[in-house]
Amino acid sequence: MGTIWIREFTGGLDTRKLAETSKGGTLVQAVDGHINRGGEFEQRAAFVPVYTLPKGTVGLAFTKAGPTVFGSIPDPGVPNGVNYQRLQHPDGATELVAVRSFDLFSGKIFAVGTFADGDIYQFYDGKRVTNYGTNTAVVPGSPVRTFGRKLYYLTGPNLIYSNLADPTNFDADSGTKLPDGTTTDVSAPDADGKTTKTETTRKTNADGTVTITVVVTKPDGSVTTTTSTEPAPTTGVGAGFNDLSEEDYGSEDLTAIGRYQNYLAIFSDRTVQVRYMDPDPALSKGIQSLHNTGTISPRSVTEFGDTDLFYLDASGLRSLKARDASNAAVSTDIGSAIDVLLTDFVAQQSAEDVQNAIGVIEPRDGRFWLAIGDTIFVFSYFPAAKVSAWTIYKPGFKVEEIIVYKRRVYLRSGDQIYVYGGLGAELLYDDTEAVAWLPYLDGDRPTETKTLQGIDAAVRGSWRVDIGMDPAQVEASDKIGVVTETTFMANRIPASHQATHFSLRFRSDGRYLPNKPAVLGSAAITYSAESDKARS
Repeated sequence: MGTIWIREFTGGLDTRKLAETSKGGTLVQAVDGHINRGGEFEQRAAFVPVYTLPKGTVGLAFTKAGPTVFGSIPDPGVPNGVNYQRLQHPDGATELVAVRSFDLFSGKIFAVGTFADGDIYQFYDGKRVTNYGTNTAVVPGSPVRTFGRKLYYLTGPNLIYSNLADPTNFDADSGTKLPDGTTTDVSAPDADGKTTKTETTRKTNADGTVTITVVVTKPDGSVTTTTSTEPAPTTGVGAGFNDLSEEDYGSEDLTAIGRYQNYLAIFSDRTVQVRYMDPDPALSKGIQSLHNTGTISPRSVTEFGDTDLFYLDASGLRSLKARDASNAAVSTDIGSAIDVLLTDFVAQQSAEDVQNAIGVIEPRDGRFWLAIGDTIFVFSYFPAAKVSAWTIYKPGFKVEEIIVYKRRVYLRSGDQIYVYGGLGAELLYDDTEAVAWLPYLDGDRPTETKTLQGIDAAVRGSWRVDIGMDPAQVEASDKIGVVTETTFMANRIPASHQATHFSLRFRSDGRYLPNKPAVLGSAAITYSAESDKARS
């Protein structure tokens, strides 16, 4: 008698191998569930409809006051609990059709509105931004990002930024230039009470360039001096722009912007530039460029933890992270387990849906979500339990907008706003069918025919169990029975099928309790084989 014990599902969905060569602990289908902190497959919470919006609104943002939607008409009567912000075209009549990017600056919304005539305008706290100066390169664009007391955005090859503490002023000639002179900085005392002194001297030359001399006196008395010359500043301490196509190839059409540690990462479809941004634009500089990776999906760029920046690349889901203590960035294949599945899925979606892919961190358990159309790819990461697992949610609607507000995920589809798990203190669950298919397992005897004796499982809630036995016919399966409680102690489900490989398929039937999900903890396949008889 032999037993194949699948004790946990920490590998999650893994499509890198054939179903008959994938290892135990992974899944070949994992829909409407996720891997929990214990490595079990758990039914997802419900997507609860909470607000029905009137016609004439678009987008979804938030402030401290709550979720916010937008429109170009007077407030059409949004429901209580939702705020409305009116964004108007200069002609006062052209309809607002989308808000594709927003960020908060001093707690107020900076939004980019697209109108029916194709024009793009920027708004701060509902008022149209108009101060761009005379440089024709500085025009409204998106996406936008608040960073270091400035508002940054992209248009064409240009990274554009506002004056300090003023996201309505992008006029490069309006800032206050740093004066010539010397500034001194003294470090905190070291263990011996000694300090390091840094003296920085700025001198504007006759041709407008600036010579910067830095003298560092170390605790041991040694002195180092470095001198550099900056070009004549075209901006003050604040507003300005950088044409990144002048700094590296592949940056002619910038697409996305995200925070990478204390830097900004600027994306095109096939290039990432990591930049240090100083309050004085003359001191900002490029740190590193990465080629043959990038994104066309600006809202997929998502900070994950303290050191990772996730984004949707043409080859799958990627992460920008530090290679070593130097903090030099490297692109890693965090989505390798589902890259084949994800890239095939993306190829079947419209260009608009791919461009509108949205990344977000579900705050209760820290899961990363990547929403594309009507599908959400979910990454569960609990390193202490060795869980690094992908699964899929099918919410039953097309995801157009997502925000996180007060530790809840809000999603918009059409004129409906949903909240994952509802607005109560505990997550709500419904009758969503969670589906988990195990690989074709062979008990380390891939060529030997086995006679199935029965299956056991550790569960909460009710689960239908089917079994597949022919990798050449993946959709073919036979029903084994229904498990409503853990069977290891008794009540094994008997079966008498013969095959070399067995693939168990579990489908939940309802929730465990209104506030508790159905859970699949582990499973075991008991079988007999000719080699067992020979040994006895």
